[in-house]
Amino acid sequence: MSTVEYNPREAKPLRPPSSDIVIASPIKREEKGKVSPLKIVLGLAIGVLMVFFLILMFVVMGRQPNPMMLMGYTMMFVMMVGGVGAALMQGLGGGDGELDRKRQNIDLQLAESAIDVHETASVQQAAALHFHPNPGNVRRLIEQRAATFWSGDVTAEAEQAVLRIGVGTARLSVDLNPAEGGLDESQEHLYEEYSAVAVSRFRSLMSVVPEVPLAREMSAPAYGFRGPDQERINGLVRSILVSASFKYSPNKILIGVISRDTKEWGWAKWLPHSRDRRREPGPAGYRQLAWRSYDEFLAGMAGQFDALHSAGTRMYVVVDDPDVTLRFPAGYVEGIPGVTLLAANVHSDAEVTDRKHRMRVEGHRLLLHQSGAARADYVTRFDAELIARAMAPIRPRGFGYSADQRTDVAPKAAAVDVASLPAIMDYLNIGSIDDFDLKSRVWDPNEYTETLESMFGYVLDENDTPTGELAKLDLFEVAAGGTGPHGMMSGGTGTGKSFMMTAILLGLILANSPSKLRVIMADFKGGATWKKFRGRIGHEVATVTNLENALDLLERMKDILTGELNYRQRLFDKYPDVDKIGDYRALQKVHPEMENLPFLLFIADEVHEFLGAHPEYKAVFEQLGRVGRSLGLLVLLASQYLDEGTVGDFVKHAMYGISLKVTKPSESKTVLKGNEGAIRLPAAMVALYAKTVNKQDLIYQRVMAWNWEKPYMRPISDTDQPTPPGEATPRALGAEVHTEDVTEFGMYHRPDVPEVGGEEVEQAQVQRRTEETGLTVAEAGIRLVQRCSRAYRSRELWTEPLRHPLSLHHIESGWTPEPGKLQLRIGDVDVPLEHRREPMVVDFSGSQSNALIAGGNRTGKTNTLRAMIAASARFYPANYVSWYIYDYADTDMACMSTWPNVGGYATRTDEDMFSRLWGEIHRIIELRTRVIGDNRIRTFEQYLAKKGELGVEGDPYGHIFFAVDGLDRILDDAGMEYIEPRDEWVQLLANAPRAGVHVVYTTRTITERMPKLVAQTNIRVFHNMEDPQVTDPALRAGIKAIPITMPGGSINADRVDSNNRPQILRSRVLVPISERIQPDGEANGMPSFKICDYSARIEEVGVQARTAAASQAPAIHQVPNIFAYSTLIEAYKHIDYSKVRRGARVLPMGVDRATSQPLALELAQASHMFVAGTGHAGVTTTLRTAINSVTAMYTPDEATVVIIERNSQILWIEGRQATSDTG
Repeated sequence: MSTVEYNPREAKPLRPPSSDIVIASPIKREEKGKVSPLKIVLGLAIGVLMVFFLILMFVVMGRQPNPMMLMGYTMMFVMMVGGVGAALMQGLGGGDGELDRKRQNIDLQLAESAIDVHETASVQQAAALHFHPNPGNVRRLIEQRAATFWSGDVTAEAEQAVLRIGVGTARLSVDLNPAEGGLDESQEHLYEEYSAVAVSRFRSLMSVVPEVPLAREMSAPAYGFRGPDQERINGLVRSILVSASFKYSPNKILIGVISRDTKEWGWAKWLPHSRDRRREPGPAGYRQLAWRSYDEFLAGMAGQFDALHSAGTRMYVVVDDPDVTLRFPAGYVEGIPGVTLLAANVHSDAEVTDRKHRMRVEGHRLLLHQSGAARADYVTRFDAELIARAMAPIRPRGFGYSADQRTDVAPKAAAVDVASLPAIMDYLNIGSIDDFDLKSRVWDPNEYTETLESMFGYVLDENDTPTGELAKLDLFEVAAGGTGPHGMMSGGTGTGKSFMMTAILLGLILANSPSKLRVIMADFKGGATWKKFRGRIGHEVATVTNLENALDLLERMKDILTGELNYRQRLFDKYPDVDKIGDYRALQKVHPEMENLPFLLFIADEVHEFLGAHPEYKAVFEQLGRVGRSLGLLVLLASQYLDEGTVGDFVKHAMYGISLKVTKPSESKTVLKGNEGAIRLPAAMVALYAKTVNKQDLIYQRVMAWNWEKPYMRPISDTDQPTPPGEATPRALGAEVHTEDVTEFGMYHRPDVPEVGGEEVEQAQVQRRTEETGLTVAEAGIRLVQRCSRAYRSRELWTEPLRHPLSLHHIESGWTPEPGKLQLRIGDVDVPLEHRREPMVVDFSGSQSNALIAGGNRTGKTNTLRAMIAASARFYPANYVSWYIYDYADTDMACMSTWPNVGGYATRTDEDMFSRLWGEIHRIIELRTRVIGDNRIRTFEQYLAKKGELGVEGDPYGHIFFAVDGLDRILDDAGMEYIEPRDEWVQLLANAPRAGVHVVYTTRTITERMPKLVAQTNIRVFHNMEDPQVTDPALRAGIKAIPITMPGGSINADRVDSNNRPQILRSRVLVPISERIQPDGEANGMPSFKICDYSARIEEVGVQARTAAASQAPAIHQVPNIFAYSTLIEAYKHIDYSKVRRGARVLPMGVDRATSQPLALELAQASHMFVAGTGHAGVTTTLRTAINSVTAMYTPDEATVVIIERNSQILWIEGRQATSDTG
């Protein structure tokens, strides 16, 4: 096939009008009540004058006034009054005609403005179609060699990797501004309603342009596609490839396919972009970029990734393999440089994409993250092949393989042999990490020096050859001779940014003790940069990753940093001569009793995208940059690129910058203080370093990080003994490295080493032997720091986040209830501003000591009930605080029935047991209320103390807790007749606390049928609710913000700020098991916990507690269906009925199922009894009981029983002849 060369042209962009469109302004309300003072004075004068003339007329004319004069003056008076009235009417509401005219003018002006808007929108739409044409027109544009064909190579307006994916809506490119300024919504009352609404609606409706090509930057490492119809997904991917191949030539992009389905993707072979021009062609021409598996792709392209990226070429690779789980290869944690994977049909792409890089196709609809729905583009296989065939013979200038082509696009220096250069361990004279004393030989001599240095690599010349000078970073401020305190770092994917940050941090922790430097390591995306350090070094305050998807942790981090700022400011205020951390540490050196105050470094990676999406957090870094300098709080922010729009005023405080290779000159300009040279760096490992020297001069260095990945070789000697301090250690000297620079700047302390001649050096080098350890230099250094930092103790800044579930393990010690109060610790409250956690306590000591637990489904309501019961068992005897459970919502509370302080349990279907609990609790309330009132007892605790003295019977209880799981469900199931049961519960809540009874209930809502119940409840525990319906906006926002993935999560609003507003703190309720809950795994560098059912384990802990308990809760048993008559009559044996007249006696008939108290027929009030019932309902048994009671209460001489029956079922009563006659 013959080919045709085509040179891309610069397409002239179609620019829509850039000037804003002026529209009509809403009508301002007329200001009323403002009258000229002159008018008031003249009006009063005229009125007084008129009255004067009237009086004068009557006085002059006497008793016979002239009728004509009287008529004239009377008319003048009437006209004056009429004028005043007309003025008043006009002031009160006149002028409607003028207002209507103004409204019509507004409508006419808006109609004229609509024409301008439509014209602007049309131009904007045409401009978008100019660069992003409809896929259906691409073939025609290729054949015509349209100006936009491959214009992405040369057109500045056609931004790299911006491709069309569909059609949607876009904002109008110009603003619609009212003629008299913007519509001030905060002063809406100043505008007339009709015109204000008209203008506002016009602006909102006309500011959107429909049917605009939807273009997105497609330069992420991978994109995922989802949807029910695979053909629609493939059609969208084909459209994206068509858009990319039309906009960019094969010199700029390549297109590859990973699939075993040649029918689906065979059309791509016609695209010139699918030819592997990076390799020399064979006899059949260039090899197609196609692979049958993902592993084959990685193996075949392994050596080409860096070359692609450095040449500015991007490869789009379609992955169509439903069995593959996409993962980036080792060494490319953040993505493959120069490659974008299009996961059209895979088993999982979760490890290579995030939510904003996933697209869902549902029919014609295209759903994007945080964007409105659009219409997805679709290209059939047939059309895609026609487009590809039309493009097949066309080649751009310079297309094809060239042995030296890599130098055509970007400079590529010769690879630097990092492994051959000495690393930081060599300069510290660290032999064996097992016995080297880092504290005495490095940390102690460096403790109070005015440096905070890290040797992180080597300085290179223009040819990227090491000069022998060390690359050093001193976090002391510039005024003190350092390069800090704050800085920024940038570098594209795969350039070595994480490698550089690791080298910097390793240098800092090896050179400075935990008492001089502590570190907070953060990653906003969840990379593995800090994983090797987490939990292992004494310098660590916290290591937090994936902050982009964990706003709760980010808020906590912000509070901790803000709290530390406030703490240090208060600490400095105690010492008159201390203005900055240098003054404090100098004073601390001579006063060891002072609190140790180390520098605190906050080092964060991948901050750009997060701050772009959440600009409100810029203020945090701006404050740290402004105030942290003098307080010893240091910041290093890193991302693929940083600009002033992203980090705000923090740029003004960043005194150093490091940038690796970037894709655009502007991406390094902010970091490097205006220098755009990072675009010309090699693809990886080499960086430009901007720093200030001599306190004023800004210089730039090309630097490379030392190789911390090379193997650590442990030196051994004949005696295999460590070298004593102060003696020379055999060491290999780096001939090209200026070791005297290290000593001169005082970064590391080394004992004096006597000079030796060249032969002696060679002999020492020969004598040095090493052995393999299987460790990298970084791992060896971390292990050394881990061993030597164990003895250091610092003030805790980062307590364990509440994401880690709590258990009884957390409340074993450190807290006890206040004397005289009934308090339960059910979890912890996080107070990050004060760097601590405090107990989450519910206090039932008040007069309205009922509690509600509100939250949505699966938010931990039931577990909070469990936690209260477990906390009660932990701190109080079971006979002093006892619990009785009504499990209406489900059977999730059944596991608590084994606990020693639980005396009764009823389920939703166990109506008899619930009736028993309800009746017993009401009986106790009535009994206690009567005793307390009769004896004028002031508190319930006094009642408990005097109960024995007063001879109270039938009350074996202490404090009674009635736990109801699902009170809102009880009212819901009552239907429209819920009012009566609700009022019964309201009465119970109102009367219970005074009698030492506390009702604790769960509910999914606090509105609808619940407000009267909530009003009787002063203890409230909230979990996540979609619509909390609480009056305080801060409390409402706090409830909605509780993470739904953290069952038991709650808030605490007991504190108030300086403005007396609730201070919302996060809290979490414990799981009542004894052991600490361990993570189930790790996700994005953070421990992860699955939501588990701990019911079985809780039940086991309850059995163990019951076995060890000194007392048990008084049990409330259900009344049995059958019981002996002797049990009933036993309650009346103490009565001597011979002294009670016959008509005043009682006949015992049974037992009350609710209260378990005997029931009797009082003959003094009722002399007859009627028993009715169906078959086998117990009518005969009731009559037998009555006969037995008659014979028990009366002698034969006192009573006679006459039985009339058909079947002789009552005739014989055990033990005696009941009657002398039957019938």
